[in-house]
Amino acid sequence: MKMSNLGDLYRNIIFNDESCVKFLKERGLLPNSNVCTKLNATGEVCGGDMKETLKNSRKQDATGQLVKTKYMRC
Repeated sequence: MKMSNLGDLYRNIIFNDESCVKFLKERGLLPNSNVCTKLNATGEVCGGDMKETLKNSRKQDATGQLVKTKYMRC
């Protein structure tokens, strides 16, 4: 997909979390697997399952509610 301007980028890729993550994974900027790659205390790769988790951020939406941020956690 060729982007000609920032409007195209927003409309086709970053308008929601799912399309943005897909775009980044397709280009190798985010890992494709849901396996933890952190090293544990003994220097071995953890290998645990990564789960999508939500947490409150310090930002508020237009209604004053805290915005939930998605992230992956082992």
